[in-house]
Amino acid sequence: MIKMQKGSLVPHPARSLKILLAAACLACLAATAQAAGFARVGPVAVWEPLFAGTRSESMGQSDLAVSRGPMSIFDNPAPLPEGEAVQAGYGHLAYLADLDFHQYAAAVETGAFRIGLARMDFVSDSKLVRTAYMPEGTGETFRIDDRVQVIAGSMNVAALLAPGSPWDWTVGLAHRNYRFNSPKEVTHVMGLDFGSSGRYRHRWQSTSLIASAAGVLRNIDDDHYVPEDARLGLGLALAIDTEQSREAIVLTVAYVFKDVRAADEYFGDRYYGAELTLLQALSFRVGRDKQLFGGSSQYGLGLDVPRPWIEPFGVTLDWGSMKTGSLMSNGLTDESAFNMFSVTIRREM
Repeated sequence: MIKMQKGSLVPHPARSLKILLAAACLACLAATAQAAGFARVGPVAVWEPLFAGTRSESMGQSDLAVSRGPMSIFDNPAPLPEGEAVQAGYGHLAYLADLDFHQYAAAVETGAFRIGLARMDFVSDSKLVRTAYMPEGTGETFRIDDRVQVIAGSMNVAALLAPGSPWDWTVGLAHRNYRFNSPKEVTHVMGLDFGSSGRYRHRWQSTSLIASAAGVLRNIDDDHYVPEDARLGLGLALAIDTEQSREAIVLTVAYVFKDVRAADEYFGDRYYGAELTLLQALSFRVGRDKQLFGGSSQYGLGLDVPRPWIEPFGVTLDWGSMKTGSLMSNGLTDESAFNMFSVTIRREM
């Protein structure tokens, strides 16, 4: 009998069964979304890409191929593997005119499979209903309460076909449920994301080079707020070891190109970002995005709390500031920056 070496691309029968089961689960998720139907999205789609997570915003939304944490499924339904763990996170951004973003997310990764749940609320206190003819309103009030809920499932195909290899390859689907309320009605809209991410690691002496790529297709149709798009993300990380610590210094650069459809016309958004992490604890981030409606600059910090202090948990704190030139140029606000923060808790399995 010929035995296959470790890392062989020939699937074992048990692995084949796992692959078939995972594919069936993803197909069911796709069928559910298709049965729900795709419809046109209201203004909820304006803010939905705005707050994809503090780390993402701090890097100018360029981290598609290097995203991590439970909030990553807002952008990428197939994030790269992070190791077997349960994660939960909360994020907050204070926006214009007492409008607040609240973000909640959780993810479980076990073996080659991962499932994630996330929700983002865009809420305000009660506001007067005004028109151009009655700028002071009639006494009626309206409370903004928009939200998007996401459920995503993904699997690491490389872990099933070639365990132990330097490659990672994930595929996944995410089902979205948008809720948009107006003074007269509440609208629910369904959407579907399909994504795939790949990563290759190469180690040479005390240096590691990690290259990654990700692609996402979003299937939501809308004439004005252009949520339907195709995204390509690239990432490159250089890690340097020291005698005292592995990956003592990690420099990550990232780029995303987004091809967006608006009223049958296509235009491209571009996002750039970088992250410098020291001793796997303190991260410095900068980012810039160039969009059709005006760009913005971002920067932020991240802190991984030392594990001995909080064992068996891992806690990450992120803070960021967003300079929104497009809002200022449109006269929506005199403020130049908005602050955001998030906390993520991780428990190894």
